[in-house]
Amino acid sequence: TQIVHEAVSIMIYSVPLHCIFAIWMFGQPCTFPSNPLGGQLANLAAQGSAASSNTATPDGLAERLSKESTWMITALLVLLVALYLVWTVLWILGGTLGELFNILILFACPKRMKVAPAPDESDSLFWKDAKERIERECPPASYKMTRHPAFKQVGKYMLEGKSFRATRNSFRSSRTGLSNGDDSPAKKPPVPEEVALGFLKALRAEFIQEEEGAVAKYLDDRGLSEEEREQLATCEEFVKKGGASEREAAIKDVAAKWGMTCPS
Repeated sequence: TQIVHEAVSIMIYSVPLHCIFAIWMFGQPCTFPSNPLGGQLANLAAQGSAASSNTATPDGLAERLSKESTWMITALLVLLVALYLVWTVLWILGGTLGELFNILILFACPKRMKVAPAPDESDSLFWKDAKERIERECPPASYKMTRHPAFKQVGKYMLEGKSFRATRNSFRSSRTGLSNGDDSPAKKPPVPEEVALGFLKALRAEFIQEEEGAVAKYLDDRGLSEEEREQLATCEEFVKKGGASEREAAIKDVAAKWGMTCPS
């Protein structure tokens, strides 16, 4: 911020200097020939030259200021000088009369006086004590996803100390009865047994025998509901995500959890 402030302060003086150099260059008759001003502007230029005739000025300065190629830059320079003078006067008045005016306002209206804020209690409060207060007044005091209201439905699957594979299988087990353990009770398939058997055969055809699109072709004309198709899609994803050497075991795991024998 300080660098920007200093750069802006310097630019205030660079613009008038730029105008002075521009007038000096464009007013040079050998380098940039230009006619003197005519009409009403010429009369004003003549009056200005007459007013400054008693002062010592460099030769040809009035002529350079009043040419057709420089008169607009001259006007801009005069405007900038006037603004700079006004700014300087306001700065002087603000540093003297302005401070006096502020003091008089504070005496007349004490309510407008700014009071320093009291020390924040949290600056001297340790996290152990702050945590209890936050839990009491504005819970939760934790950044854990298991405490987030938006993840209540899946929070029980995000258990500490469990691996990602175990957490994933726990979530899938709740939807389709699939898990890596062998101690879970056998469940019925989410679709009729003949459809489930055909689905297992389609899984083998696509992921073991590498028959592309076998599962999709089988499910297209089965008239399954959205929920049934979603459950079977989860089983397909379970098999698909395994490596080439794990897909056979994954299909058998699906069949075992459905209480069925995996077709060969």
